[in-house]
Amino acid sequence: MNRYILHHKHNTSMDESTISSLSATNAQRALLIFYDLTPNAMWKNEQKPSREDMERIVNEIQISAPTNIKPTLDDLCSEKTGITRNVSIGLLKEYYRYSELKPYVTEAISQATKPTKAAIPFMLPIVVIFLLSFHIGYKEGQWYFYYDPDKIAEHLDVILKLVAPP
Repeated sequence: MNRYILHHKHNTSMDESTISSLSATNAQRALLIFYDLTPNAMWKNEQKPSREDMERIVNEIQISAPTNIKPTLDDLCSEKTGITRNVSIGLLKEYYRYSELKPYVTEAISQATKPTKAAIPFMLPIVVIFLLSFHIGYKEGQWYFYYDPDKIAEHLDVILKLVAPP
């Protein structure tokens, strides 16, 4: 069951600069909340992958990733702040550009930036790499996420360009 609720009213003043200003922790928290908020219908077999599936997918990615991105994946796993923040913000910016996903991003950021005493979930780096391995598709009037580990290097490049200075 979702821990988070998508409120129908969302922050209409948010834009990509709001996303860019997130701390590494808040950006990662927002990704985790975004994942929780997305409806099951947007995932293969209308079911979000479980935590175990996410960990399995990330392990497979780390083993089979092209050598040119393995250092970046290692940095993400070790939670090196700069790269983790950049990839998290890049993913949020990518999702924000889709009108169907914008409410989920907006709500996720709103919830992630509220003061909390909750511990940082250990699986934040897993969520970042996991979402990096998924792409957004459109079929039969429905937006959906699909897994394509062969394009992770290409997707990482696109994501990092979203946060690169102009």
